[in-house]
Amino acid sequence: MKKTGERVIETEYIQSANEYFIYLCHIATYKFAISYVKEKNVLEFGCGSGYGSHFIAPYCKKITAVDISEQAIEYSKTHYTRENLSFETIGDINQEPLHFQDNSFDTVITFQVIEHIKNENKCIDELYRVLKPGGKIVVVTPDRKTRLFRFQKPWNMFHVKEYDIQTLTNLVDRKFEAEGIYFMTAREDLLHKEITRTKKL
Repeated sequence: MKKTGERVIETEYIQSANEYFIYLCHIATYKFAISYVKEKNVLEFGCGSGYGSHFIAPYCKKITAVDISEQAIEYSKTHYTRENLSFETIGDINQEPLHFQDNSFDTVITFQVIEHIKNENKCIDELYRVLKPGGKIVVVTPDRKTRLFRFQKPWNMFHVKEYDIQTLTNLVDRKFEAEGIYFMTAREDLLHKEITRTKKL
């Protein structure tokens, strides 16, 4: 799978301090989600190269990991296997609904995905539809306030929109009641590397 700088490919994100830091942040996100997926039937919406789904699978009853990219799903299938883990290609959620029935999953996780979606309201509606009543959704996205000036559009060519705490809460609150809102940080030296990288971009 071609490295674009957007999809994290586990074996390639250990070659520089900046990339390894990004990888560790992603793994920390999956670790955070363990309490929400434990012994649950889980959907990961936007699984990318599949490493995160594979990491979290031992805690799940079952996990279905989906992505719009056929290449990413084929990569996932050939690199990561567990008995309770399956990878599936989906269509563009802006154009067509997910192929799952209503109330199919106990938990939905979607990490670093919502910022790529043109019709974010439709996306949230679909994730709500496939989630069982009382189920949990965990949404993770970059904080625009640490990456962009107020007037600035995303410098990341793959991002349609970036969210701050209020705009993300407003989006999710249309269907869900926010249980908790969290920020991720790191040691000062590591954080400085990431801030420097972002400022350059």
